[in-house]
Amino acid sequence: MIAPMLTTGTVSATESLHTLEALSLETLARVSLLDRVDRKYLIETSRLADFYSACHPAYAALDIGGARRFAYSTLYFDTVGFQLYRDHMVGKPRRCKIRVRDYVDSRSRFLEAKIKAADGRTSKLRLTMPFGGEPDPSGIRHLLTGAPFAALPLSMKPDDLRPAVGVAYQRTTLASQHTEERITIDTALSWWSGGQRIQCQDLAVVEVKQNESMCSPVLDVLRRLGARQVAISKYCVGLAVLAPELPAGMY
Repeated sequence: MIAPMLTTGTVSATESLHTLEALSLETLARVSLLDRVDRKYLIETSRLADFYSACHPAYAALDIGGARRFAYSTLYFDTVGFQLYRDHMVGKPRRCKIRVRDYVDSRSRFLEAKIKAADGRTSKLRLTMPFGGEPDPSGIRHLLTGAPFAALPLSMKPDDLRPAVGVAYQRTTLASQHTEERITIDTALSWWSGGQRIQCQDLAVVEVKQNESMCSPVLDVLRRLGARQVAISKYCVGLAVLAPELPAGMY
């Protein structure tokens, strides 16, 4: 995993982030939003200090032992012909992504299926796995044939899936003090596949997750800061760059 570059802007963002009220993991778990509507935005990392400052006092930040940025590492699976990627690129009404996600700091791992429904809602199925080492593709394929994944909208058999691209980043999580709303801010992004690696240090991906689409203070903050709402997938961004033979579409 590539360590994030520390700049004056990043330090200022860290200081601004720590002005928000601390939120425990137990409290955050009450706003799991595994079935939700979400919106994604791109914002320059140089604006994050202003972003966190403007989120006070309406939002609190996940804090574990004084830390508020946490390392994530995700391995996505797809077919040899990248069918799941292609489903996303053509806007298939009901599609999914399959991944193994490591929460590095807490040393926990999950097999996850992220499903986009025809009505635009996002849901997530997950299964706890042992942490550590490279995920075993044959074991992943076997797990996908059982609960809770048996009814996935897959356009192929689990046996056709293989590791496709890895993504790592630092994540900060905020939650509303008043409504059922969670915001994730991903920075220091890097992708790898087939011996290639790329990284992005200048942009953050902000995702606003709500039970139902509604106005909220963070949406006003993002608009004021000039953040762009985008239909973006970290998985698709990585493949579009690392596998230029694939259709890149908007990426």
